[in-house]
Amino acid sequence: MAGAKEPKKQYKMETVTNILVPTKDQVNAESQTIFNQLESQLGFVPNMYATIGYSSNALSNILSFSGEAGKGTFSKREIEAIKLAVFDEKALIDFVAVITAVTFTNYVHGLTQIPVDFPEVG
Repeated sequence: MAGAKEPKKQYKMETVTNILVPTKDQVNAESQTIFNQLESQLGFVPNMYATIGYSSNALSNILSFSGEAGKGTFSKREIEAIKLAVFDEKALIDFVAVITAVTFTNYVHGLTQIPVDFPEVG
């Protein structure tokens, strides 16, 4: 049939691998340094960043990317005003973690073509 859409690929995962959130002593020295910086700035290390911390290079790059978002479009003062107007501190941390998780999972899916999902933390 002309113009017919191909059916969407269905992925079936036979087994699910749990991704464990590492502690500071389970990552390399560079990630430990970044964990220390996060703890001093936020008071804790969000689980998503801790999980990415298995790779200090990936953690460093994702935090660099997060820090650059909005630069060039808004001044520092405008970015801070937007953050204060829209988010409280906890909501902002959660928002950044969600955006990072979505970006990371989309990136991994794009590379591997395997759906990636992280376990719910409760």
